Amino acid sequence: MMKVKYGQKSYSVYILLVVAVLVALALLPFFRVDSVVQCRGFVCSNADVSSSVSVGVVKCGDEVSQLGDSVASLMAECYVSPSDVSLVAVGQHVTLHYDGFDYRQWGFGNAEVVDVGDSLHVIDSCPVFVVKCRLLDVSLKHGNGMEAHIVEGLLFTGYVSVANKSLLRLLVD
Repeated sequence: MMKVKYGQKSYSVYILLVVAVLVALALLPFFRVDSVVQCRGFVCSNADVSSSVSVGVVKCGDEVSQLGDSVASLMAECYVSPSDVSLVAVGQHVTLHYDGFDYRQWGFGNAEVVDVGDSLHVIDSCPVFVVKCRLLDVSLKHGNGMEAHIVEGLLFTGYVSVANKSLLRLLVD
């Protein structure tokens, strides 16, 4: 049978462990964590033509489409669940991961919330609120220098930054 001798080396290990824990606790307020709301959506035109055209009826002079390649006229339309819509506000930052582009190679797009819808819509038998965002990036750049322009119809997964809290605040809450 072996006997374990507790000596001065074991105390130094405990002291080192206590010092490491104290340093970690001291740095805890400096580690920041983003709380996000995930949503799906697509890039669409800024023109709101649905309000001027009734369902199935088009009159002379009604605008049914807009032509043009101005990126300033592109918006991101996100669908947010009813449980998360109360966390979204105008001016919040949105990170867009486009389905057609691998975000690890192409990066991601940026947008800003400009309108939070107040009426509930049912899309694919799921209740959602429509949140409109202004695109801040007009293109994505690949690591090898290629550039892809954002066009109407691109699908994306959006992440709305709701809160940026320290790890200590998250542990306390």
